[in-house]
Amino acid sequence: LALADLWELTEQTRWIETALDRIDSVWQVRSDAREKVDGMWGKILPTWYGEDGDHAICLCTGTVLNPIARIMRLIHDTPRLHPYRSRIQPWFELCRQTIAVHDHEWIELPGDMGTYIEPYPKNRSRIYPRGGSRVSPLNRIHFFAMPMLNLGKMLDDPNYLDRVEKMARFFRHHCEPTEQGGLVWEYEVAPYRACGEDISHALAQIDFA
Repeated sequence: LALADLWELTEQTRWIETALDRIDSVWQVRSDAREKVDGMWGKILPTWYGEDGDHAICLCTGTVLNPIARIMRLIHDTPRLHPYRSRIQPWFELCRQTIAVHDHEWIELPGDMGTYIEPYPKNRSRIYPRGGSRVSPLNRIHFFAMPMLNLGKMLDDPNYLDRVEKMARFFRHHCEPTEQGGLVWEYEVAPYRACGEDISHALAQIDFA
C-alpha cells in the first residue's frame, strides 16, 4: 500500500515498477505454488497463510490481495500507467481463484446483508467448521471486501459488487451512533458483549468505508 501511496504522491513510475516486481514474488509463494496442504480441508488451496497457520482465513487472503488489487486498479484506471496493463492481466484469474477459496464461507442474511463465517481451530483436538464456525470479525471481512470492491469495479463483476454492498450493510447495521455523530462498533458480531474494537483493527473498517 505504501508504494501505491508513493505513486499517488509523486507520480514516479518507479514505485509502480517496484510494486509489480514485489507482487510477482508474492504470487510465487502462494500456497499452491508451494504445494502446501490446508490443515482444515486437506487439500491445496490458492491462498496465503499466517506465520504459524495452516488453515485459510479471509483475513490473510484479504490482507495480501488488498494492496495487489489497489495497484491493479491504479494501472487499470490511470492512462499514464496503461503500458503496465499487460503485466497485470494474468493476475485477474489468480485473484479470482484466491477469492473463490472462501465462497463456501459466504452467508446471506435478512435485510439484504451478508458476511463470511470463519472456520477456526478451537484447540488442538477440535477443528471447526466440523462442528461449528463463527461470524468472521468485522475487520477481517472488510480486509477481504476491499480487494473484492476494486476487482469488482475493474471486471464489472456484479457478484463481487453485490457481496461488498451486503457486507457494508451488515457493518452499518451493527454500528451504534454516538452523541457526537460518529459510529462505534464491536470487534465481532456475537450474541454476547464483545471486547470492543481497538484503533489499529478499526482502520480496516474506516478504510473500507
